[in-house]
Amino acid sequence: ETAFVAIGAKAEAILDLAEFRDPESGEVRIAVGDQVEATVTDDGQRSGSIVLKRTLGRGGHVPGELEQAMEHGLAVEGVVTGQNKGGFDVQVAGVRAFCPASQMDLRRAEPEQYIGQRLRFRVSRIEGGGRNVVISRRSLLEEEAATSAAGLWERLTVGDVVTGTVSSLREFGAFVDIGGVEGLIHVSELGHTRVAHPSEALSVGQTVEAKVARLEKPEPGGRGRISLSIK
Repeated sequence: ETAFVAIGAKAEAILDLAEFRDPESGEVRIAVGDQVEATVTDDGQRSGSIVLKRTLGRGGHVPGELEQAMEHGLAVEGVVTGQNKGGFDVQVAGVRAFCPASQMDLRRAEPEQYIGQRLRFRVSRIEGGGRNVVISRRSLLEEEAATSAAGLWERLTVGDVVTGTVSSLREFGAFVDIGGVEGLIHVSELGHTRVAHPSEALSVGQTVEAKVARLEKPEPGGRGRISLSIK
């Protein structure tokens, strides 16, 4: 039921295997030799062992775990149980939490698709002695997108063929998300036949393949530019 984790200096910590158990199949998705990133929730003073937690809301209950999650910036796992005025009801560690609609995703989508889903969130605010818990999924998604984008910028070169999703259409071209980074396909690069508007060739949400035609990598604190071509 427990994974023992070497954390350096011959020290060892414990991690509840329930965090890695698939809720449907019961399969444990961790193996000896895997590297894990987790937060210390007990330095040994309470239980006698160094205890790690990767995602709160799964595995054994940790007293005050939502407060710990907010303090340490830990992700919490919860099930979206319903929609209400302004957002969603989410069950997290036996507590009803509220996720504003604007904080559920990076882009607006149909609310029904989230109901019943087990998702990861970050605790934004706890009020009323723990009775009012506000959470955000968007902040986690933004961090994951930023990490993905940083890796993509390192790997990307002119001439690469990439796969992405059309995120928006403008008169001058189509913006395509290629993994946390948006590239622009100019209307003249949508094909060999003349296109008056990008909507004649593409639609939002469509998956496309394109070649990197021009690349301006971001300077520190700035934004880069990627020009793509289907043609």
